[in-house]
Amino acid sequence: STFFSLLLLKEFGLTAQDDRARRAGRLVFDDGWREDGGLFHGDPSWPLPRTHASETCQSGMGLGMLSRFGFSQVELTPLRSYLLRQQMPDGGWNCQYPGATHASFHTTILVLEGLAEWEAAFGAHPEVAASRRRGEEFLLVHRLLRSHSTGEVIEWEWRLPLWPGTWHYDVMRALDYLSASRVRDERMRDAIDDLQAMRLADGRWPRESTWPGKVWSGFEPAGEPGRWMTVRALIVLRAWGQGA
Repeated sequence: STFFSLLLLKEFGLTAQDDRARRAGRLVFDDGWREDGGLFHGDPSWPLPRTHASETCQSGMGLGMLSRFGFSQVELTPLRSYLLRQQMPDGGWNCQYPGATHASFHTTILVLEGLAEWEAAFGAHPEVAASRRRGEEFLLVHRLLRSHSTGEVIEWEWRLPLWPGTWHYDVMRALDYLSASRVRDERMRDAIDDLQAMRLADGRWPRESTWPGKVWSGFEPAGEPGRWMTVRALIVLRAWGQGA
């Protein structure tokens, strides 16, 4: 619960100025750190040895929140380096790699978000920037949700504005990341058109639903106009040049 609560607070804009965030981040780091440089949090009832292999999804989310919440570059460089080593030949990431032959959309967006937070905290870095461009191209070549070989939609639920996203991928999350990263590519157009089509008559966007799992705070009802979804959509459309 600490891990995903911090992930949500990061999305809300909490910064390292809040001592509670730094203290909770220290728990995430100290409990999850592994000798290969990444993070892995197992069931608290069976603590894992430091030699246990890290998990790429957790490491991507962890890098993002720890970069935001005041950890030093020295502390986080091994975590950053671990994620760069895990990048697959197709440009994305998969928590089952090595072994997987195709990157995962879920893992890829988590690592991209983490690397973006690292650069926001510590400045542009050539190796990180190149890695991010390759990861972004993985999303773009799939037009954010389609098979690159058949053009078919991979998962229809990815089109829905499901929030909070925890570790799940969806098109809105990809648009959030790409817009913040100042990526504007014609291969995003289908997703932009879908976003426009979701707009309600009163100018707002609905919050469709949420992913299964425990949450520790109340959110706006599913299926009704959502303030958070509306803010996200407006930011993306303005970045695309379509105004409000």
